[in-house]
Amino acid sequence: MNNVKATLEQMHELSARRYLGDYDACDILVDLEHAIERSDLTDRQREALYYVYVEGLTQEDAGKRMGVGKSSVNKLIKRGEEAIK
Repeated sequence: MNNVKATLEQMHELSARRYLGDYDACDILVDLEHAIERSDLTDRQREALYYVYVEGLTQEDAGKRMGVGKSSVNKLIKRGEEAIK
């Protein structure tokens, strides 16, 4: 598993740890935010990543919201993760 995907999957946990005074979690979240800003994601990639990693939707449910199939969401996420990497 690549580090970007693993970090995105842990966003909720990292956010919770941040409020408990975990400065390493703060650093990781700031680094991730900077990487996302510099990645030049498309709006659709950003939307797919948001639905899956922030809202916790399945790729199928994210696809329904976006009006595309699960395979399209999967491609958007993989390309988004590569762009962030």
